Amino acid sequence: MKVYYFGCPPDGGKGRYMHHEPREPWRSNCDAPAGCPWSFGSPENIDGGLAPRAGAARQRQGAVALHHREGWTAIAWWDRSADVRPGSNVAFLIDAELGLEEALTAARQAWPKVFARFRYEVKAL
Repeated sequence: MKVYYFGCPPDGGKGRYMHHEPREPWRSNCDAPAGCPWSFGSPENIDGGLAPRAGAARQRQGAVALHHREGWTAIAWWDRSADVRPGSNVAFLIDAELGLEEALTAARQAWPKVFARFRYEVKAL
């Protein structure tokens, strides 16, 4: 199982990028991981389109949205822990179909530096 991360560099900094490995940022805003059903040009755009878009969770940090498609799982939420601009978000794309808690556990294990910078609770809507 592979966990991909879209967001600011794990050690902080502005700008959101797709990251394949914790130590190897993939600085491209046009490609998703091979086989991933979400992209940058789709209605559920990786950059903000997977995070909660309506209601009380809109732009609330840490309110997780869960998505499944074609055997993949995506979890996403609004995040201003490294980049304070409105619209800043994170997404974790997992090449397996998981429930929310399993997906959060996998993301925490794969990307501990990212989770260490969150100063808010990450939980379901």
